Amino acid sequence: MPQDETFSFEILFAESSPGPVKRQAAHVGKYDFAIAYPDPHSLPLDDLVGALREAFSEGGEDLALYPHPQGYPPLRQFIADRLAEERGFRVD
Repeated sequence: MPQDETFSFEILFAESSPGPVKRQAAHVGKYDFAIAYPDPHSLPLDDLVGALREAFSEGGEDLALYPHPQGYPPLRQFIADRLAEERGFRVD
């Protein structure tokens, strides 16, 4: 293929595919909250490692099993209990 020719990708698209879409740069406001740079010292690493160690020691063997299709049962029970306690309705 000669150097000055470029490959046309148009032949790869189906005739029914929509045409190209013009894209614009997103408007950036005065303050950009999309990116955060938190203080690295604000993350309690020792507590996080401890919580992970405790969770793995309690249920680490279950990590190789397929999860319950409706979600983690203890978490579902916790949410159901909180809804009953705080909002007065019962769910199962």
